Amino acid sequence: MKINRIKDVPKEMVERIQAMGNHTWEVIGSDILVDDMGKPDYSKNIPRSHVVEIVMDCDNVMTFGNDKEAYEVYKTLSPNLQKRIIKEGFPFKTYGW
Repeated sequence: MKINRIKDVPKEMVERIQAMGNHTWEVIGSDILVDDMGKPDYSKNIPRSHVVEIVMDCDNVMTFGNDKEAYEVYKTLSPNLQKRIIKEGFPFKTYGW
């Protein structure tokens, strides 16, 4: 059974899951913020909603998050709660260089 309520997740674990999301973006964000030639596109700004989707896509948080224990807790969360926690870890409306 999946956890659906944020109050059922220890605050420290919420913070660790958010840190996994941020670390994931730090690793893969630069690959997304480039032009067709692979050079940084300083005019590119990605909306927070897209950043969250990119971070959560294809289990990127497992691959790049660097926190196996937090990932195990993350997997027990409902998809909506996973998204809510990751989204709260990205406070800005857009992300870019």
